[in-house]
Amino acid sequence: MLREGALFHSGRPVTAAAVKEDYEAVMDPANASPLASLFTPVESIEATDERTLVLHMAHPYYEVINVVKTGFWAIANIETRTKLADQYGQSGVDGTGPFQFGEWVPGSHVTVTRWEDYPGSIVPYFSNKGKAYLDGIRWEAILEAAQRAVRIENAEIDTLRNPALQDVARLQTNPDLSVSSFSEPSGYILNTNFERTDLDFHEMAMRQAISHAIDRQAIVAALLANLGSPLYGPITPADVFYDPGVEEFNQFDLDKAKSMVAELGWTPGDDGILTKNGVRHAFTLTVRTESFIRDLASVLQASLAELGMEVTIEALDVGAYFDKLTTGADSSLFYYLWPVPIDVVSLFVSSETIPQPNWSRAKLPDVDAALEAWKQAANAEELAAAGNHFQLVIAEQLPTIPLVVQNSTWVSRPNVHGWLPHQYDIYPHYNDVWLSQ
Repeated sequence: MLREGALFHSGRPVTAAAVKEDYEAVMDPANASPLASLFTPVESIEATDERTLVLHMAHPYYEVINVVKTGFWAIANIETRTKLADQYGQSGVDGTGPFQFGEWVPGSHVTVTRWEDYPGSIVPYFSNKGKAYLDGIRWEAILEAAQRAVRIENAEIDTLRNPALQDVARLQTNPDLSVSSFSEPSGYILNTNFERTDLDFHEMAMRQAISHAIDRQAIVAALLANLGSPLYGPITPADVFYDPGVEEFNQFDLDKAKSMVAELGWTPGDDGILTKNGVRHAFTLTVRTESFIRDLASVLQASLAELGMEVTIEALDVGAYFDKLTTGADSSLFYYLWPVPIDVVSLFVSSETIPQPNWSRAKLPDVDAALEAWKQAANAEELAAAGNHFQLVIAEQLPTIPLVVQNSTWVSRPNVHGWLPHQYDIYPHYNDVWLSQ
């Protein structure tokens, strides 16, 4: 049931028919939406009246409520999206929230302005039920982590997400700043392209060997300043579905890793690099141009050098990065962020989502079966059981290799009021936010 009086920024009413258009656009194979796999149990959608939308399911799908209530499933006006085509999100957005799109400059900033005709919110935990207090918001991309703390200390910005972790302790002692931190439903994963069969990435033993060569606890200590934790399975310890059984897998053991690659027929050459059938185990690791990700890539490069692999790091801006992953990178680092981690991880490992966002091109029947069980869970108990099985299968077979999760740290200046980061919502809401002089 939709709320009465909701509007898109363009003024079009948010009716059940409009939401149906949005959902069907996600489901349409022609649009190649990676989110479509989360909706595969939905057979059809019906708008029974102006405010009522009915999902007709192929089978019970208890998780569907979590799927549609996340911020990543926000409703867009498909009429505007169709009109703007590939410029949607770059030159315009037509949503329903309290702010309208201003501009997006990749690698620099995004701006929004207050929507004066916003019909208000019915969210019970918002104090402000009307239009936003703020005139607008400017989010800046500060790609060098070392610059982030300095900018909020100097009052160049009002709020900050994820300063360099070595700066967190200093910020916490600053009486002019408010700092909150919590383990978030996110994580860094390593993708290895199964199509590089010459490197045996399609072999489970090779992926396990790579995983055993990575000292996750050392990464947490050295790069995360112990503000995070290792990932031994596909989802984070902060999640309600987390199964500690995954910790039996992927522990650091370099000797075991070397033994496993030897059993696959790889032997060190004169330069120490593994070789097999005349092929050197050399490949490129594609990452985004961001300081922590580059540092993590350097640690992986050094770790795999100990195993006998030659890794070349390729750092790209965000657009080129995703293009490379979709067309086929040898390997890549990715940071996921989603309030229900199993849902988003499923996008990276399902054979239905090749080539993106299953950038590993992984085709593992046991993984697909585990995902199908997750999608067919009829109640909370079945969903929890399916989630546990999914985690164990991923931890063993490694369609992607889990690495670490960092704590999410949020900082604000004393002039900011009503800004409340929340673990589940991932990004703060701005309905109640206002600034004092």
